[in-house]
Amino acid sequence: MCPIILKRLECTVAINVLSKIELQTVMDRFIADKRRGIGIKMFCELCGVPFSTFNLMFIEKTYPINELMQIRVSKGWNAWKNGEIAIMKNQDQTKYLEYRKIPKPRMARGYGLEVVDSKIKLKIGIINRSDYGDTLEDQLGDKVNV
Repeated sequence: MCPIILKRLECTVAINVLSKIELQTVMDRFIADKRRGIGIKMFCELCGVPFSTFNLMFIEKTYPINELMQIRVSKGWNAWKNGEIAIMKNQDQTKYLEYRKIPKPRMARGYGLEVVDSKIKLKIGIINRSDYGDTLEDQLGDKVNV
């Protein structure tokens, strides 16, 4: 992650922007997750990008990711991951996005591997549900026989 500083009207905001490779990996895992809690079109609305462009860049992968899309999708992803966004419903059952005053991330039971004194130990605890960091396969690398 590299912070990008945006200056607008004497207001400086630092955004942690994922690299294009990291962003593609995170979006692949996000799209594959059936329990992500937000639809792809609603996520595109959060990011401020059209679904057709998002589809070409992240789902079909026929169009390269440009810097503007990288910044917008990273900003939307960070807001969703940190729990700053809530999906609300109107009385007519239409959904809309609303920023929370107090972020409330989705937590879940999690597990991972940890190397302590050259021994691999299982780490069990509570993790952010929306964090698509290293999986067990990524941590083990090529050591797993499939």
